[in-house]
Amino acid sequence: MDTTGGGWTYIMNRFNGSQNFDLYWDDYKNGFGDLRGEFWLGLENIYHLTGHEINELLVELADWDGVQGFARYNTFSIGDEDSGYALELLAGYSGNAGDGMGDEVGMKFSTREREPCASESLPAWWLRECTAAHITGKFGHRIEVNPENCPFTAFEMCRIRSTLKEARMMVRPRQPRLSLTSKCLKEEFENLILKRCFVSVTI
Repeated sequence: MDTTGGGWTYIMNRFNGSQNFDLYWDDYKNGFGDLRGEFWLGLENIYHLTGHEINELLVELADWDGVQGFARYNTFSIGDEDSGYALELLAGYSGNAGDGMGDEVGMKFSTREREPCASESLPAWWLRECTAAHITGKFGHRIEVNPENCPFTAFEMCRIRSTLKEARMMVRPRQPRLSLTSKCLKEEFENLILKRCFVSVTI
């Protein structure tokens, strides 16, 4: 609650490899793991958190060498199951980990049985051309990897023999709170072309 002003809701946490993330669509839809340990909150829950108003996204990372990084986006929203829980809105990157998710905007969520790219080497994620931020991949201490295809490695922190030890994702509503419709024409907001439109602003 103290991180950059507080008010965040965790949607993913990994730090010791106790939870298997090599799972299937229904697992990622409904969520899995232990909220007191490692877990994925579930795409359906993430949609209900983010699908009706604009949220911020914060991703915190740490590798086995003690290097820490973060990626923060001031605009984040995913669609419902009919859309494949598509990454509908993602913009306004800041941080020191690199914009590892920027290329995935508009992509449906993929799991190992839904897309050919989602496999042991490319984990469940919003995949574009078989690339990903890879924070749901295989957990392991200093796995020797190719920087272009790194298990459990993300953003620009992907370095040979230094995979991630920790990864957390969290969201919180934007201030002022901006509500969204589910269907509308494209409209410009903060110089970004979004695929949804705003129907109310509550301050």
